Amino acid sequence: MTRRIAQTASLALLLLAPLHADAWSDPGHEAVCQIAFLELTPAVRAKVNSILSHEDARFRSFAVACTWPDEDKSVDGTIQYRRRDDHFVNVERGVAAITSEDCGRRPRCLFSAIHADADALKNTTGKDQLTALKFLGHLIGDLHQPLHVSYADDRGGNDIPVSQAAGCQNLHALWDYCLPEELRQRLGASRHPTDLGTRLHAEITDSERARWRQGRLVDWAAESYAIVRKAETKYCLIEGTRCCYDTHECENRAGNDEARQTKRLTHLPHSYDDSEIDTVKQQLEKAGVRLAAILEAQLR
Repeated sequence: MTRRIAQTASLALLLLAPLHADAWSDPGHEAVCQIAFLELTPAVRAKVNSILSHEDARFRSFAVACTWPDEDKSVDGTIQYRRRDDHFVNVERGVAAITSEDCGRRPRCLFSAIHADADALKNTTGKDQLTALKFLGHLIGDLHQPLHVSYADDRGGNDIPVSQAAGCQNLHALWDYCLPEELRQRLGASRHPTDLGTRLHAEITDSERARWRQGRLVDWAAESYAIVRKAETKYCLIEGTRCCYDTHECENRAGNDEARQTKRLTHLPHSYDDSEIDTVKQQLEKAGVRLAAILEAQLR
């Protein structure tokens, strides 16, 4: 299997970036929102375009607009910075399954943010409605990135280094960037913001579409969390109901990065991409179909 990703310039830039990666890279978010845009009825698609007509030229395409919530997220004073806790759900390691919309120890999380943005999209106008549309598109994508429904002590896999054979330095980055990039290459999609999503949309069947539109946010989060806990994901070891950091401890101990990373380096098999690429593909497709359903409900 091709492992050329590690040599690309874009990945080199990723490895120089801060360790805390975002949920899905730009291509992943663009794919989700392009799928949703193509799923929309003509009337709702026109409403989305009307809302985006007030955006500057760079983000006027819905596919690209969905990357905006990650822009300037580390810059104090921006709305993206103020809402940086909205991008994930953290649970305790003893939680066996997601069964409620609980933000745990934080006052805000994906659940509360998605509801707030969906309400604002329906009931506001102007800049507030535009901001809600961009965040809603982005956060539905986040909900389907499995490592954004996980644990605070290792920052959703950002503190779990993986063998360099995997192409990315940590498990979160692998799911965020390397697997979607591998998917893009396998499908022969260009780097144009709408190409990957358009190709994925063409593969969605009517039966998948009908099935994926069912359920609530908590059900969709539960799907992501189940992926996190799969043995094949290599994120943790299940001891009873606990998702343990390794065979000796059930949380990531901060304060000794070198020792922790040496002990917990995860050597992924060369077949990892092959086994997980279909999961990434389906998560992106599910997110797009479900986002469309939400947009149609709020903008009809």
